[in-house]
Amino acid sequence: MSVRFNLRSRRLRRSVEILVFGWMAPCLTPAPVRGDELHLSAGVIEGKIISDADNAFRVESFAGRIDVPAIVVRRRVTAPARVDEYTALLSARELDADRHIGLARWGLDRSLVKLAGAHVSDALRLEPTHAEARVLAGYVRLGEVWFRAGAAPGESGDDAREQALVEEVRAGWQRRIHGLRDAFLGAADGARSFEEGHAQLLRIESPLAIDGACVLLGEGPPRHRELLTAFLGKHRHDGAAANLVVLVLTDPDAGVRLAAGERLAGRRDPRVTEVLRSALRCEADDVVRRAAVALGRIADETAFDDLVAALRTDAFADERRTLAGVIRQLGETLNDPVRSAVNDRVIQTPPKIAFPGLARRVDLIDASASPPKAQNRSEAQEALIALTGVNHGFDAVAWRAWRETRRNAAAEP
Repeated sequence: MSVRFNLRSRRLRRSVEILVFGWMAPCLTPAPVRGDELHLSAGVIEGKIISDADNAFRVESFAGRIDVPAIVVRRRVTAPARVDEYTALLSARELDADRHIGLARWGLDRSLVKLAGAHVSDALRLEPTHAEARVLAGYVRLGEVWFRAGAAPGESGDDAREQALVEEVRAGWQRRIHGLRDAFLGAADGARSFEEGHAQLLRIESPLAIDGACVLLGEGPPRHRELLTAFLGKHRHDGAAANLVVLVLTDPDAGVRLAAGERLAGRRDPRVTEVLRSALRCEADDVVRRAAVALGRIADETAFDDLVAALRTDAFADERRTLAGVIRQLGETLNDPVRSAVNDRVIQTPPKIAFPGLARRVDLIDASASPPKAQNRSEAQEALIALTGVNHGFDAVAWRAWRETRRNAAAEP
């Protein structure tokens, strides 16, 4: 059975208007303005009409390009488009903090509050102490210190409100990284586009962007995940280190695991070595081999005994651990709070392991783990070679004798 809508139906028309109003509310203007106007019963959409085909108007507005069904438009008014004026102002010269504030004032004079707010935020990002930007952002000045309006000096604020602010900032970074990914990092884009996305991502300094990067790049193709290792490597926070360890132990691509191991090696963090030594006792043989490769990159001498034992797959028979247990230890070990500047306050937040679907991946690895057949592990041997510069093959006794000889030689006067 087919259904035919009566486009003249007032009830249908009103329903469509309500849907369109809810979808396009940010684009609606409450009063007459310059520019092409599409009048709906719920408000006015202002912008530049660039086409009116297929029973719809396509409008270039400050919210981007939007399509407005012709059925909900009651009146059309054509005028010079304000978006063109804004584009000309935007391209006039390089945008510094003062220029952003000028554009914010331009937007406020025309009731473009959202646009003005974006320019105020950009001004504060470029120049956090910009006085006019702070005033427009709702700060008040007491002596030499700025406070949010309504907040007394020294007031810590409500914990829930503070956490909501942190999550809002995280969500903002996630939106930005989402835009970078879609604009520059697509599979069909060329090398130059990818390099531009790479460069823009690495310019992000905020640790609150780590979660969004892991969510959006951690499940993408290998080149996205390798880019993620570079991003995490530039952040010296426990959250970044913990997520690099997750890549080392669980990523299916060897190149990504190697890249993550290289980033961990540059940290010289004994806590990372501690977690990877624990991973050598994992029930899943693949995880043990991956941990050994990473320990070879890190070259921390405290891993020597564990690597010697891991030369054989039947080692640690009475000490086997699940990968879930290793990941739990990772969260407990790399747990220093991340310090972030949010609205002129330093906020401490616990580090997060942010990969989507990690629990499911860990459960699958643990479920497929079985006692390995007795054999040698070349990954542990190669890690020992990288650590010591000598090669005693898979002979654990020879490795331990070599180390004892070195100790005795060092102890001699």
